[in-house]
Amino acid sequence: KIKAGEAESLYATAKHMVEDRDGAPPPVAALTILHTLADGSSSSSRSPHVKSQFVLATAYYNLGEKDKAIRYFEKAGEGGPHQAALYNAGRIHAEQERWVPAIAYIRESAILGETHPELVNEERTQADMQAFVTISEKITRFDLSIEQSGDIFMFGALQSKLTENDVRNWK
Repeated sequence: KIKAGEAESLYATAKHMVEDRDGAPPPVAALTILHTLADGSSSSSRSPHVKSQFVLATAYYNLGEKDKAIRYFEKAGEGGPHQAALYNAGRIHAEQERWVPAIAYIRESAILGETHPELVNEERTQADMQAFVTISEKITRFDLSIEQSGDIFMFGALQSKLTENDVRNWK
């Protein structure tokens, strides 16, 4: 079992091993440590380590394993919440033209400050808002089914709750 203080030391070591690679793949040991921390343990009281999930997602993205990257960005984003992880999950979904989760995650990153102001970076929030607008504009050019339109509608505004004006603008 990993003790609380050990988790941070293991994380720092694995992060260093992943980040200082000059383009080379990270060592298996680093990925193993990150997985152990990121996945948590159902047999102990240790919960998943959000920072490890983010670093692991970044490593998988850099290795070209986008589905694994999305999975860990989503876990970190939802578990933290972690603003950059939410944005990156949305960005990768957009790269793969999965527009509903793309706009949902980017929107969540952009409005995170409403519920967790201590966890946001203002520059990141501004970039999120711009990404939201860009994806929204792109989506309006598609011929969407009624189901797709309905799925996207609930993410159509940057406020945490839709206003009557938002509803009128979508009609």
